[in-house]
Amino acid sequence: MKYNSTEKRLTAVAAIFMMLFAIVIIRYYNISVNKVYAGKYSEYGKDILKIYNGDGVIYDRNMTPLVNYDTKFMTAAVCTKDNYKYLRKVARDKETFDKLAKIGKPFVFESTESVADTLYTTCFKVPVRNTEKQLACHLIGYTANGSGVSGMEYAYDKLLRSETKSFSTVSYETDGSGSVLVGEGK
Repeated sequence: MKYNSTEKRLTAVAAIFMMLFAIVIIRYYNISVNKVYAGKYSEYGKDILKIYNGDGVIYDRNMTPLVNYDTKFMTAAVCTKDNYKYLRKVARDKETFDKLAKIGKPFVFESTESVADTLYTTCFKVPVRNTEKQLACHLIGYTANGSGVSGMEYAYDKLLRSETKSFSTVSYETDGSGSVLVGEGK
Protein backbone atom coordinates (compact mmCIF):
# COMPACT_ATOMS: atom_id res chain seq x y z
CA MET A 1 0.00 0.00 0.00
CA LYS A 2 1.36 3.38 -1.00
CA TYR A 3 1.06 6.48 1.12
CA ASN A 4 1.07 9.84 -0.48
CA SER A 5 2.80 12.83 1.12
CA THR A 6 -0.45 14.24 2.64
CA GLU A 7 -1.20 11.01 4.48
CA LYS A 8 2.37 10.84 5.77
CA ARG A 9 2.10 14.38 7.12
CA LEU A 10 -1.26 13.70 8.77
CA THR A 11 0.14 10.53 10.33
CA ALA A 12 3.16 12.47 11.65
CA VAL A 13 0.95 15.25 13.06
CA ALA A 14 -1.37 12.69 14.69
CA ALA A 15 1.64 10.90 16.23
CA ILE A 16 2.98 14.21 17.63
CA PHE A 17 -0.43 15.06 19.15
CA MET A 18 -0.66 11.60 20.71
CA MET A 19 2.81 11.98 22.26
CA LEU A 20 1.96 15.44 23.60
CA PHE A 21 -1.32 14.12 25.02
CA ALA A 22 0.57 11.25 26.70
CA ILE A 23 3.06 13.73 28.21
CA VAL A 24 0.20 15.86 29.58
CA ILE A 25 -1.51 12.81 31.10
CA ILE A 26 1.75 11.67 32.72
CA ARG A 27 2.36 15.19 34.10
CA TYR A 28 -1.16 15.36 35.60
CA TYR A 29 -0.60 11.97 37.21
CA ASN A 30 2.70 13.13 38.73
CA ILE A 31 1.06 16.25 40.11
CA SER A 32 -1.82 14.27 41.62
CA VAL A 33 0.41 11.80 43.49
CA ASN A 34 3.08 14.32 44.57
CA LYS A 35 2.64 15.12 48.29
CA VAL A 36 3.91 18.68 47.92
CA TYR A 37 1.17 19.53 45.42
CA ALA A 38 -1.46 17.61 47.39
CA GLY A 39 -0.71 19.73 50.47
CA LYS A 40 -1.04 22.94 48.50
CA TYR A 41 -4.29 21.75 46.94
CA SER A 42 -5.82 21.09 50.35
CA GLU A 43 -5.32 24.80 51.19
CA TYR A 44 -6.64 25.97 47.81
CA GLY A 45 -10.02 27.63 48.05
CA LYS A 46 -9.54 28.76 51.64
CA ASP A 47 -8.65 32.20 52.87
CA ILE A 48 -7.34 31.92 56.43
CA LEU A 49 -7.20 35.00 58.67
CA LYS A 50 -5.08 35.02 61.85
CA ILE A 51 -5.67 37.25 64.87
CA TYR A 52 -2.87 37.44 67.47
CA ASN A 53 -4.19 36.66 70.96
CA GLY A 54 -1.64 38.83 72.75
CA ASP A 55 1.33 38.32 75.04
CA GLY A 56 1.37 36.41 78.31
CA VAL A 57 -0.14 38.03 81.41
CA ILE A 58 1.64 39.01 84.63
CA TYR A 59 -0.56 38.45 87.72
CA ASP A 60 -0.29 39.48 91.35
CA ARG A 61 -0.66 36.95 94.18
CA ASN A 62 -4.48 37.22 94.06
CA MET A 63 -4.49 36.39 90.34
CA THR A 64 -5.40 39.95 89.40
CA PRO A 65 -3.81 40.86 86.08
CA LEU A 66 -1.20 43.62 86.33
CA VAL A 67 -0.96 43.99 82.55
CA ASN A 68 -3.39 43.38 79.66
CA TYR A 69 -6.34 44.82 81.58
CA ASP A 70 -7.55 46.78 78.55
CA THR A 71 -8.97 45.04 75.50
CA LYS A 72 -9.76 45.84 71.90
CA PHE A 73 -12.04 44.20 69.37
CA MET A 74 -10.54 42.65 66.25
CA THR A 75 -13.12 41.65 63.65
CA ALA A 76 -12.61 39.22 60.79
CA ALA A 77 -15.08 40.14 58.07
CA VAL A 78 -16.19 39.90 54.48
CA CYS A 79 -17.92 43.04 53.25
CA THR A 80 -21.24 42.59 51.51
CA LYS A 81 -23.79 45.15 50.39
CA ASP A 82 -25.81 44.38 53.51
CA ASN A 83 -23.10 44.78 56.15
CA TYR A 84 -20.72 47.38 54.63
CA LYS A 85 -22.30 50.48 56.23
CA TYR A 86 -22.48 48.94 59.69
CA LEU A 87 -18.94 47.56 59.57
CA ARG A 88 -17.58 50.88 58.33
CA LYS A 89 -19.41 52.65 61.18
CA VAL A 90 -17.75 50.45 63.84
CA ALA A 91 -14.29 50.43 62.22
CA ARG A 92 -11.69 52.38 64.19
CA ASP A 93 -9.69 53.38 61.08
CA LYS A 94 -12.20 54.05 58.31
CA GLU A 95 -9.62 54.81 55.62
CA THR A 96 -7.84 51.48 56.06
CA PHE A 97 -11.20 49.73 56.28
CA ASP A 98 -12.26 51.20 52.92
CA LYS A 99 -9.01 50.07 51.27
CA LEU A 100 -9.41 46.52 52.58
CA ALA A 101 -13.12 46.36 51.72
CA LYS A 102 -12.47 47.36 48.08
CA ILE A 103 -10.24 44.33 47.56
CA GLY A 104 -13.22 42.01 48.04
CA LYS A 105 -11.41 39.42 50.13
CA PRO A 106 -11.83 38.59 53.83
CA PHE A 107 -9.81 40.87 56.13
CA VAL A 108 -9.24 41.79 59.78
CA PHE A 109 -9.83 45.25 61.20
CA GLU A 110 -10.06 46.86 64.65
CA SER A 111 -13.61 47.76 65.63
CA THR A 112 -14.83 50.18 68.28
CA GLU A 113 -17.38 47.72 69.65
CA SER A 114 -18.13 44.02 69.62
CA VAL A 115 -19.62 42.88 66.31
CA ALA A 116 -22.17 40.08 66.33
CA ASP A 117 -20.95 36.79 64.89
CA THR A 118 -22.67 36.13 61.58
CA LEU A 119 -21.89 34.13 58.47
CA TYR A 120 -19.55 36.92 57.32
CA THR A 121 -18.18 38.39 60.58
CA THR A 122 -16.35 37.06 63.63
CA CYS A 123 -15.28 39.32 66.48
CA PHE A 124 -12.44 38.61 68.93
CA LYS A 125 -11.71 40.40 72.19
CA VAL A 126 -7.92 40.81 72.30
CA PRO A 127 -5.91 42.09 75.30
CA VAL A 128 -3.91 45.29 74.89
CA ARG A 129 -0.49 45.62 76.52
CA ASN A 130 -0.47 49.06 78.11
CA THR A 131 2.27 50.67 80.14
CA GLU A 132 0.82 54.15 80.70
CA LYS A 133 -1.45 53.47 83.69
CA GLN A 134 0.19 50.39 85.15
CA LEU A 135 0.97 49.96 88.82
CA ALA A 136 4.55 49.32 89.94
CA CYS A 137 5.89 50.15 86.51
CA HIS A 138 9.48 50.04 87.79
CA LEU A 139 8.93 46.42 88.89
CA ILE A 140 6.76 45.17 86.04
CA GLY A 141 8.83 46.98 83.44
CA TYR A 142 8.26 48.30 79.96
CA THR A 143 7.98 46.97 76.43
CA ALA A 144 9.31 48.43 73.21
CA ASN A 145 8.84 47.03 69.72
CA GLY A 146 7.09 43.95 71.07
CA SER A 147 9.73 42.87 73.60
CA GLY A 148 10.47 43.59 77.25
CA VAL A 149 13.17 46.19 77.98
CA SER A 150 13.11 46.35 81.80
CA GLY A 151 11.72 44.67 84.93
CA MET A 152 9.72 41.45 84.74
CA GLU A 153 8.87 42.21 81.12
CA TYR A 154 12.58 41.90 80.32
CA ALA A 155 13.34 39.02 82.70
CA TYR A 156 10.49 36.85 81.43
CA ASP A 157 10.48 38.08 77.83
CA LYS A 158 10.90 34.60 76.31
CA LEU A 159 8.07 33.21 78.44
CA LEU A 160 5.67 36.12 77.88
CA ARG A 161 6.34 36.30 74.14
CA SER A 162 7.16 32.71 73.30
CA GLU A 163 8.06 31.47 69.85
CA THR A 164 4.78 29.55 69.72
CA LYS A 165 2.54 32.59 69.64
CA SER A 166 -1.16 32.01 70.05
CA PHE A 167 -3.47 32.93 67.18
CA SER A 168 -7.20 32.65 66.61
CA THR A 169 -8.06 31.75 63.03
CA VAL A 170 -11.07 32.14 60.79
CA SER A 171 -11.18 30.47 57.39
CA TYR A 172 -13.45 31.34 54.48
CA GLU A 173 -14.18 29.19 51.43
CA THR A 174 -13.19 31.15 48.31
CA ASP A 175 -13.40 30.75 44.56
CA GLY A 176 -10.46 30.93 42.16
CA SER A 177 -10.33 34.73 42.22
CA GLY A 178 -10.36 34.86 46.04
CA SER A 179 -13.97 35.99 46.46
CA VAL A 180 -15.92 34.33 49.25
CA LEU A 181 -18.39 31.75 48.02
CA VAL A 182 -21.90 32.94 48.77
CA GLY A 183 -23.60 30.60 51.20
CA GLU A 184 -20.34 28.95 52.29
CA GLY A 185 -19.18 31.65 54.68
CA LYS A 186 -16.63 30.69 57.31
